[in-house]
Parts: sequence; C-alpha cells; structure tokens
Amino acid sequence: MNTGSISEMVLNRSVVKHIAKNKKITEGGAAAGNDAALLDIREDAHLTVAEGYCDSAELPKDNDVVSGLSCLEMAYIRACNNLYAAGGKPNFISVRLTLGTKVKEGVVRKMMNDLTELTSSQGIFIIGGDTKISEAMKEDKYTAAVTAFSNTGNPCSTKILPGDRLIVAGDAGLYGAAVLRERHKEVLKDKLPASYLDKIKINDRSVLSIEKAAEAAYKDGAKKVHDASFGGIYAAIYQIAEAAGLGARVKHECIPIKQETIEICERLGLNPYLLCSTGALVAAASPENAESVVNSIRANTELAVYDAGEFTKEKLKCIVSDIFPINRKLDMPDGDEIFGD
Repeated sequence: MNTGSISEMVLNRSVVKHIAKNKKITEGGAAAGNDAALLDIREDAHLTVAEGYCDSAELPKDNDVVSGLSCLEMAYIRACNNLYAAGGKPNFISVRLTLGTKVKEGVVRKMMNDLTELTSSQGIFIIGGDTKISEAMKEDKYTAAVTAFSNTGNPCSTKILPGDRLIVAGDAGLYGAAVLRERHKEVLKDKLPASYLDKIKINDRSVLSIEKAAEAAYKDGAKKVHDASFGGIYAAIYQIAEAAGLGARVKHECIPIKQETIEICERLGLNPYLLCSTGALVAAASPENAESVVNSIRANTELAVYDAGEFTKEKLKCIVSDIFPINRKLDMPDGDEIFGD
C-alpha cells in the first residue's frame, strides 16, 4: 500500500464495510469523507472517554498468546478496561490504525471484521476513526489505537486518604508472561518443561478484561479502581498513589502472581512486577470497606485478590515484606519489561 491516507477503495471494502450503523450518530460517522461524528447524547448526564493501544511489535508474528487475538482487539480491550476502571461501560468506539507500507490489506480487513463482530455482539458501535500508511513505521509493522466513549462514569468521588487500603486483584505480569512464552519459545523450551509453559497460555480472552472486577469493587465501596497494564503491577501501584498525592506501602507477598510468570522472567532476566499486566487492577478503599471490596471481587470473578497495603501521607511508594528481606522503593514508571527483552 502507498504512503499517506489509505486508498478509498481499500478503506471502504476493508474498514468501513465492516462497521454497523447506529441511530445515535445523527451526522457524519465512520465513512470516507466524514471528519467527525455527531452523537445524540441529550439524555446522558456526561461522557467518559478512554484510550487503548497495541502494536504489532508487542504481539509475536503468528502469535499464540491468546487464541485469535489481534493487535486491534487488544487495543479495544485496553480502552474498555480504562473505562471500567472509571466506573463506565463503553457505548461507542473510534479506531485509529497506522500501517507500514508493506502491511497487507488482508491484515487490516481481518482485524476490522473481527473487531466489528465482537463489538456488535456487545452492542457497541464504531463511530469513526482514521487509517494511515506511514513511512515512519517499519514496512511490515502497524499500530492500533481505540478511543472508547461511555455515558456513565465513576460512581464514586471520595478522596483517597492516608490509611486507606490498597487492594491488588489479578495475577501480576500474566499477559506479559504469555507474550514472552510465545516470543521466546525456542529458548524457553530448553529451560522449562512444555507442560509447565502451557500453564501460562491464556486460553480465554475474558481473562484480560477487568469489567466484572471493577464493577464488583465499586459496588462494595471502592473509592477508585486503576487498570494495571504497561509498566506492570508496580507501575499501577505507583500511579494510583501518585494521582492521590500520597505514598504507598505494599506487602510483596500480597501481590498475586503465578510461579510460572516468575520462572519465565527469571530465565529471561526480567522483573515480573514490571511486566505488562493487562487483566489485573489495583483499587483504593477505606479500612472499613476493604474487606467487603476484596470479598466482592473474589465472589464475582476468578481473580486472586488481596488487601495488599495502605496509602501513606509520606509520598514514598515502596514494597516491603514480613517474610522476605525486601524494602524496595518504587520509582516513576519507565517502560515495560515486555519490550525490554
């Protein structure tokens, strides 16, 4: 494909063709020649917007990380997770693809077809987007970004205070370990048994969604939920505390993580707690609500979940332990181990 805007013929047959119409789009929308979409939200109190991103360098070629998962669907999952963390549910999405000059049209067509089938089954409508071919990209690489819109938002506006509890739900680094397992399968097969490595494969993509966990957390009194993704569980802990203007003191042994994730990272010289953790979350709750939040997440999901620590007036964010000789200061997030291998 040529540099610049994707050709209108390709745009229509491989992108627009797969997008369903929606009566709330009163003008414009996803079509060649339309620059924006006008949404009828007169009955809605507000609009919550969130972003999700993935690129083809993240998922191994012909990947078997999650069965059938595409780069575009991963961006969609992350956009939705960010909305769920804000207490919302997606109603509309916008899609943005940037392609290298040698990306095949069939790749774009399949991604769009799969995404449209998925969103249509969930009652979510694609309202527009942008598809470009760029020489700034490696010829066979591409990026996907999804913007998700919701007419609901955070049901809680309570400020996080020193002494509030910090809850961790979902296995740290699970998604990242699944990527590493596939990306380095030739190296890892000589270091770990195949039956052991198979345990880290994600067979059900619902594992990557925090919808049920976030809903359960808010239902039982969570003050805030934060999606854990790039930068791993350490980044999520740092960010939720930093956004509150507080520090955090978290117990190492209360961070859920699979032993298989630890073993894979050890063999590759990586830190599993800095590894992409899409599907996990951290949450804040008052001391009196923390147990209810933990129990609610546990009852409504299959996630491992713990009251892992507390927010502190002191701005220091650290990982400590009652069992191991650990007292680690958390630095500002910088990258992700999924890209550092």
